[in-house]
Amino acid sequence: MRKNLGLVLTDKVEVFYKVDSADKITTSFIENAIAHNHDTIAAKLGGHTLVPVAHLPATAFVHVVNNDPIKPLQGVVGVPAQILCELTLISQGAVLHVESALAACGGNRSVLAHLQDYLKTVAHALGQHATHSVLLQTSHKDKGVQVELKRGVHYFESVHAMLASIKK
Repeated sequence: MRKNLGLVLTDKVEVFYKVDSADKITTSFIENAIAHNHDTIAAKLGGHTLVPVAHLPATAFVHVVNNDPIKPLQGVVGVPAQILCELTLISQGAVLHVESALAACGGNRSVLAHLQDYLKTVAHALGQHATHSVLLQTSHKDKGVQVELKRGVHYFESVHAMLASIKK
């Protein structure tokens, strides 16, 4: 997918997958394949693995969504002949931890929505900073809300980093 998009190996990306959750055989097959091939996948994805699409951030810059079916080994017992799997490739960028970001916004969901919109414009650079402060205003007359964010608490440099911190 990278090559078709004109991306190079140094472009940081994350790949998300989605299968029909009602199809338990396919879901189990994909999850086992990802687990058993973790090192190979990580080598191709800059140290990351495939992530369920449920973790796709709202602020992600999506390069492509690929719906081409996967055709694994034909005729092997327990292996589906065709797997309908959606792959979504995004640019790696900072991602908000919604609960803690909402707390940083004083519990105001409207301010959080503005923060999420703002993040779309700075996500590529935000992960490089330990802290970030932003004044969010709805208009030039509005005095706004000052939001202080910390990397590793309110935002993470990638979805993988956020998921790793949650597992701890």
